[in-house]
Amino acid sequence: MTEIIPKTGKPAVFKVPDKNSLPLGAEPPTASNRLVYNTDDASTLERFRIRELCEGWPLHRDACEWTDLRAIFDPKAFINISWQQNFRDNAIDTWAKGWTNGDYIYHRVLGHAVEIKGDRAIDKMKVTISVRFADEDGVEWDSDWFVPFSSFDGDKVVCADYWSV
Repeated sequence: MTEIIPKTGKPAVFKVPDKNSLPLGAEPPTASNRLVYNTDDASTLERFRIRELCEGWPLHRDACEWTDLRAIFDPKAFINISWQQNFRDNAIDTWAKGWTNGDYIYHRVLGHAVEIKGDRAIDKMKVTISVRFADEDGVEWDSDWFVPFSSFDGDKVVCADYWSV
């Protein structure tokens, strides 16, 4: 029986293991076929296009380029990140309001691995997030998070929750 991706009704073409099903240090089974590097130009270009699309998320978000950010996501996209689960426009409006309130969040993209299967793809993107904020006493703090990020599907980012792919 084919699994269905939640909220989309689409069949899951990638099988990602449950994050709690493996012991520490165990290599997970492949989500699809093993990644193949140094492939033909067409395959390399396709992987690069997906990577470029996914890099647009942190790039446009951190630069307050809300129109460009909206263009990356499908209009019906549900964005599931560590601190917010929301539909595209509501998520972007929340980020814009945060900037208006002085929130400073900066994303550093550390690397990608793109897997393509038919007309679907997963981009595994590693990101470090830096946040600067002031506590109730006015003391400024810096904080860094390391977050694995993934997204998939066509020319729009539709899903960002690695564990439900």
